[in-house]
Amino acid sequence: MRYTTIFIVAVLLLAVHGCKKSTNSTPAKNTTFVSPYYFKCAFNGINYNLTDSTPQYMPFDANIAGGFEDTLNFVLFPSIGLSFTWPTGDTVKESDIMNLKGKTLYFNDTTITPQISYDKDASSATWNSIDTSNTNYNVKITNVTFLKNDSTLGVPVRSYVITGTCTAVMNNGTTTSLLTNGAFNFIICRQNY
Repeated sequence: MRYTTIFIVAVLLLAVHGCKKSTNSTPAKNTTFVSPYYFKCAFNGINYNLTDSTPQYMPFDANIAGGFEDTLNFVLFPSIGLSFTWPTGDTVKESDIMNLKGKTLYFNDTTITPQISYDKDASSATWNSIDTSNTNYNVKITNVTFLKNDSTLGVPVRSYVITGTCTAVMNNGTTTSLLTNGAFNFIICRQNY
C-alpha cells in the first residue's frame, strides 16, 4: 500500500507540474503570409487592392519596362499593369529604371511614357490610360529598388520593386472612366542584356 501511495502522489505531482503553464513558453507564430506587393485604386466604382506576390512580367520589348499586379497566385484577373515606354530603338538600361525614382510622368510625355492597363476578366475589353495634357493625371514614382535577376519565363530579366501613386483617364475603346487614388508597390522588369 505504501508503494501505491507513493506512486499515486508521484503521478499527481507530475500531472500538476505537466499541466502548469510554462512561464517561458514561446507564443505561437502567425503563419499567415501577407504579400508586400500591391496595387490599390478606385476604378468604375470599385475599390481594388490587388496583392499577388508572384511577379507578372510585361512583354519583353527592349524599350519597355513594366509589370502586372493581380489578385492571388496564378489567378490573373482582375489585373492592373503599369509600364514605361522609351522611344522606339532605345534599350532600357539599369540607370533608366533607377532614375525613375522621384519623377512624375505624364501620359503625354514622349521621353518616357507611362501606361496603365486594367483587365476585369479574360473576356472583357482591356482598359488603357489615354494621352491627356491634363497634368492632374500622372504617375509619381517615389522609390525604385533592384530586386533580382530572373529567368523564370525563359527570358533573362532584371526585376525591381517600384513604389508610387497614380491617377489616369482610362478608355476601353468605347467608354472613358477615371482610375483614382492609385497607390502601388509591386514588381516591374526590363530585359537583362
